[in-house]
Amino acid sequence: WKYKLEHTETENPIIIYPNPTTEVVNIDFSRLNATAVKITVLDIAGRVILTQSLQTNFTQMDISVLRHGVYLFLLETEGKMYLKKVVVNH
Repeated sequence: WKYKLEHTETENPIIIYPNPTTEVVNIDFSRLNATAVKITVLDIAGRVILTQSLQTNFTQMDISVLRHGVYLFLLETEGKMYLKKVVVNH
C-alpha cells in the first residue's frame, strides 16, 4: 500500500466536530503539521461524495447537501491516511 492508515483514536490527530452534525463540520488538523491535505467524503457504501484539497490546518465544511446518515471522512497527507466517521442528522 502507498499509505499507512492511522485508525485508532489515540493515534488520530484529526478533530472533526460537532459529531453528530446537521449543517457544518469543523475540521482541525493542526496537530499534523501538514502543508496540504486532501479530504474525501465517502458514504457508508464507500462511494465518493466529494473531494476537497486544503492548504490551511482548519476549515469549516458545509455538509447541508448530504442526506441523513453515516459518512467517512478520509484525510490524506504526506503518505498517511486518517479516517473519521461523521453522523449527519437533518
